[in-house]
Amino acid sequence: MQVIILPALILLSTSSLFSTVCCAPNHHHNNHNGKKTILDSFGLLFCIIAWSLWYIVVSKSAPPEVSNMLIPSFVTVVECWEMLHRHQHFLKEFQNLSKNIQLENWPIFQEFFINMLMYGRAHRDAIEHLSRVQGTTGDLSTKNKSSLQVASCYYFLGEFKHCLQILFDVVLSLPHSTTASPKSAIGRCPARFLYFMGYNNKEILQYTISMLLKLYKCKDNIDDTYKDIALGYMLVLMQYDMEHEYELLNRIIETIKKAKSFCFPKFFNYIINVDILEEISYLATPVGGGVNLEILFHSHGSWSSQHELLTVGVNQKGLRKKLKQAFVNQMARCYENIDNLFIEFIKEEDKYLLLPLSDSL
Repeated sequence: MQVIILPALILLSTSSLFSTVCCAPNHHHNNHNGKKTILDSFGLLFCIIAWSLWYIVVSKSAPPEVSNMLIPSFVTVVECWEMLHRHQHFLKEFQNLSKNIQLENWPIFQEFFINMLMYGRAHRDAIEHLSRVQGTTGDLSTKNKSSLQVASCYYFLGEFKHCLQILFDVVLSLPHSTTASPKSAIGRCPARFLYFMGYNNKEILQYTISMLLKLYKCKDNIDDTYKDIALGYMLVLMQYDMEHEYELLNRIIETIKKAKSFCFPKFFNYIINVDILEEISYLATPVGGGVNLEILFHSHGSWSSQHELLTVGVNQKGLRKKLKQAFVNQMARCYENIDNLFIEFIKEEDKYLLLPLSDSL
């Protein structure tokens, strides 16, 4: 199984390395008739030390036999590498061996070295090495995996614009799905953790969307020009992991109620979640607050020109009935493939998604 290691949600693809390491403990136990050895104790200690620094999470899409061994194997390799470099004798022998077998030219070693840089938070160095990988391969999946790692490094460096632009490029290269998406692969995790992520549409999209939504949530003051756009984008983004976003939905609904109006021309292009549709449609009723919803129209101009073109709302004659029918029609879209919806969303909106966040990127 190929995986990607992502610091704070992203990592790298080194499945063959971890498979090789996983085999070693089995041979070791067999040779000692099941007795616990000093090396076993060190292995356990390595896991405890690493876990005290990072939370380590494996994708739910990984088979149990892989997920059970991946974390201790990764931690053991990291600690062995550090041990080699703490002792001059070991280091000298290792350098001689590396030179004889030209280890630096091995793709698996290059991947591991990048892992080490990311794990050690040497993000600038990791970006430099990953850029070389991208320049020497024509394989799309290899480029995408390294791009995900580069984006992760930029995120840790606080360069969120670079991070998101790279993630958007990766998403736009993904093929459309022909089957229904499985349940979300990333559960609720701590803010800082290592994540062994599967290379598939679902997990790449969720990583990208969670990053973008997190930045919107953390944005305290959004320019008045972009307030409704930001609220609309958050409504779209929360659909991907809706079960964890009801608190955010309630806050957005209260904000719209207080404003007494909501203008998001592309609402019906991207909102298909039934709960969101019901909440927004209720706002237009007298009991729900009589909010003026300007969500029926869409064009392909800039956001500012769209806002100028929208001169009517649902409180004007004839539009309430039209809006009600639009919500009924939209309910029928609730079973659409959400992966494909978000690929299309990022494709159409990538030029505008960062505008409400521009002064904080």
